[in-house]
Amino acid sequence: GKTAVTADIANAALFFLSPAARQITGQTLVIDGGWTAVSPVPSLDFVEEKD
Repeated sequence: GKTAVTADIANAALFFLSPAARQITGQTLVIDGGWTAVSPVPSLDFVEEKD
């Protein structure tokens, strides 16, 4: 997996706004590069602190 970037989230939002998503209702789309598929509790080890 990889950490999601802004474009990943934007593309998911655009999908939900598209005709391809017309039959999708009441769903939660997790955009996390597969992190929660490996562990139900996301790790913050990959998060960098910014000064």
